[in-house]
Amino acid sequence: MKGFWVDKQFAQLLIEYGKAQGLPMAEMIQQSGLSQEQLQDSRLPFENFKALFEDAAARLDDELFGLHLAQQVRLSHLGLVGLAQLASGNWRQIAERIVRYGVLWGNIFGDRLEITDDHAQLTQICRLPENQRVALSQHHGMFNVSMAQALVPTFSFTPFKPIAVGFRHPAPKQLKELHAFFGPNIVFNQEHDWVRYSLADLNSALAAEPDAEALAMLDDACEKQLKSFSFEGEPGWMHSVRKQIIQELPFGAPVLANSAEAAELSVRQLRRYLAAAGTNFRTVVDDVRRQLAEQYLRDASLQLIDIAMMLGYTEQSAFQRAYQRWYGCSPGQKRAG
Repeated sequence: MKGFWVDKQFAQLLIEYGKAQGLPMAEMIQQSGLSQEQLQDSRLPFENFKALFEDAAARLDDELFGLHLAQQVRLSHLGLVGLAQLASGNWRQIAERIVRYGVLWGNIFGDRLEITDDHAQLTQICRLPENQRVALSQHHGMFNVSMAQALVPTFSFTPFKPIAVGFRHPAPKQLKELHAFFGPNIVFNQEHDWVRYSLADLNSALAAEPDAEALAMLDDACEKQLKSFSFEGEPGWMHSVRKQIIQELPFGAPVLANSAEAAELSVRQLRRYLAAAGTNFRTVVDDVRRQLAEQYLRDASLQLIDIAMMLGYTEQSAFQRAYQRWYGCSPGQKRAG
């Protein structure tokens, strides 16, 4: 788990909760390998945070520890990303900032937003290699998914629950409390952890005018943090793949074999590495296109057809369909808004 980290605010949340439950947090912090100097840093090694997190769950003998910890999350624990979400005017803007800036909270999980005609789903993708994921207990996934629901009252005066929730781990014994928190539709043993909301609920409960000035200022601050971070959690071969994809896009669809060569891997090895990272080549290309699209749309001198060509689409309509799938609106609407 070297190179993976978590924002210190989540460690502070864990310490606060542990103290409130009567746990000997000073002793546990020492046993986790965290030093007082590290606790002052903005980012803490995930392996030490994990040790502290799971020690607390074990001492409390709480199989729903992730849920109970998430229920203590406040806006102050979310830093600039939380403030940017608060300044947003609707659920799409909130979700976009989770997907783009969620890495500022830690690089162990990545968020993927999927929008259909009737629902939006936020999926947590674990970035650990497959052989290390088994070391994560159920508490981490439960914390991540529960946090989304726990923060609903912060952003909406109208309470609502997900239409479905999925967890990677097997079902716990205490299902009654989970159903009371999430609703009846909970499934287990999934490939990833995810939470799904009805678009009708999201549109009615999370619809307001954004604080445009504050949002622009907070987005700028978040962007600067993104640029200042070095994402050690993403291995060098993935950097090479992304760079190769960016170079190929203006000339059409990127080729897997070219990315494998750039990463000094065989095609078979690259496929295996991508699978271990919980993704595939098509998804990585899609992610690179999505990020570049956001960057290009900020340039008013670029026409939509120009952006489509730069992203490797043969037709503007293909780009528009992809953007609709990513964000639930057209690129023209995004630019106008």
